Amino acid sequence: MKRILLFLFTTTFIFVSKAQIPNPNFENWKGNDPQGWWTVNQLSQGQLIGVSPTQDVHSGIWAANLKPIQATANVLVASAMSLSPLETNGISFHERPSNFSVWVKYDALGKDSVTIVASLTDVKGNSIGVAAATLGGKQNEYIKLDLPFSYLSESTPDSLQIIFFVGILDELRATSINSYLLVDDVSLEIPTAQDPPIAPSNLIASLIGDDNQIGLGWLDNSNDETGFVIERSEAEDGLYIEVGTTNANINYFVDESAVIGVTYYYRVRAVNDNGSSNPSNFVEITRPVPTKVFNQLSENTIIYPNPAIDNIHVTFPIELKNARMQVFNSVGAVVIDQSVSGKQIQVPFHLAVGTYFLHINTTDAQQFSKGFIVK
Repeated sequence: MKRILLFLFTTTFIFVSKAQIPNPNFENWKGNDPQGWWTVNQLSQGQLIGVSPTQDVHSGIWAANLKPIQATANVLVASAMSLSPLETNGISFHERPSNFSVWVKYDALGKDSVTIVASLTDVKGNSIGVAAATLGGKQNEYIKLDLPFSYLSESTPDSLQIIFFVGILDELRATSINSYLLVDDVSLEIPTAQDPPIAPSNLIASLIGDDNQIGLGWLDNSNDETGFVIERSEAEDGLYIEVGTTNANINYFVDESAVIGVTYYYRVRAVNDNGSSNPSNFVEITRPVPTKVFNQLSENTIIYPNPAIDNIHVTFPIELKNARMQVFNSVGAVVIDQSVSGKQIQVPFHLAVGTYFLHINTTDAQQFSKGFIVK
């Protein structure tokens, strides 16, 4: 008997999540064996009973009752139950549950204890994760054990093992015939897929700098993105390909790969570990051929530093008098609006990170815009 039990406790025992576990609530029995489960009873072909049905339940009508077996006058054998019979290699399982849960009631007398183990293994039997508990003393009422899995590997499991045991685990015997373990309502908690982030919106495109680079800005509607993916197509309904990414909370992008004279369509997605959002609205823009026909004001105005942190210095090639200066953010809202005079001005600000556009309207109707970035 001891040799058989030693083989038992070095063998893999497998079960699956509650939706797939046969008889997870122990409502169906064939004699003293719960249907779909292997028990220590089968080692003696039912002559020695270590597992039996009981109406002392957490829910339903029946639960499983594990008690040590009086094998001989001097030998008290531990009791055990598992889902998979000894001659099988287990049931295929490819999930990563967060918890193994079971309702139990027990009394471990003398040196006896209650041991519950669920482990995840790969196809070679290597451990991937385990959830386990060893209990002593007496528990008069049913309690729910939520045993978290500790993972040793990032691999996807190939099988799930489980064992219920009452007795002295190292010796595979028991010290009291009155020790017992009642088991009911076995389940696994498998995390459901989380949602991808909310899609960005209000995507706009503008031309930046003397080289007419295409700058994009959008409204960040999510608080759980890990970044944004910028996609581009040469047709509104064409194939969009990724042309760049930004980190979380960075809602601007400059497409330095856009070809002069080509019309592009852009859209943006928010992404996280759970996937990609729906695309934003699309925008259409053409990068024009740079030209030197801009007036002197547009060509020779200098913004420094760029990128900036909390202020910019603007140097104009001519003396301004009561010109109107406006700063627009990437979604077209005015964030600064003031009158400026002179050839040099300093513009302090407290602006969020992003792309902005400095627009000047002079008293003689000259106007221009220059982009700058706040980092």
